[in-house]
Amino acid sequence: MDFVSMLQNLNYLAVLVAAIAAFVVGAVWYSPMLFGKAWMKELGIKPGKEKKGMGAVLAKSFLVTFIMATTLALFSPVGWYEGLSTGAILGFGIGAMTGINNMIYEMKSSQLMLINAGYVVIMFLAMGTIIGAWQ
Repeated sequence: MDFVSMLQNLNYLAVLVAAIAAFVVGAVWYSPMLFGKAWMKELGIKPGKEKKGMGAVLAKSFLVTFIMATTLALFSPVGWYEGLSTGAILGFGIGAMTGINNMIYEMKSSQLMLINAGYVVIMFLAMGTIIGAWQ
């Protein structure tokens, strides 16, 4: 099957729901009740300081997340368990490791690496489970 056919056969509703779920996971993950305070401290962000242009940041982030969910869906996991497994492989083996490798060169702290890599893994697990369950 060629790439265009693969894209045409995707369940884009599942991809959209998976991308939205990834955003919800991120909102909780980076909230003050989980890792938000530590993440902000590691990046030197002062609490309460709103950034200009956050709407554009969120829109760009959603586009990137939608592309990641689409890529995961191209692996065609069938069933929630296969989706979870595919999400684990892509999230840990590629997503988290790429992020950690970049942060090593950026000389970021181990704590920041774990916070960000942990989110990537959980995000891919959630997206994979949703996409797989929908097939």
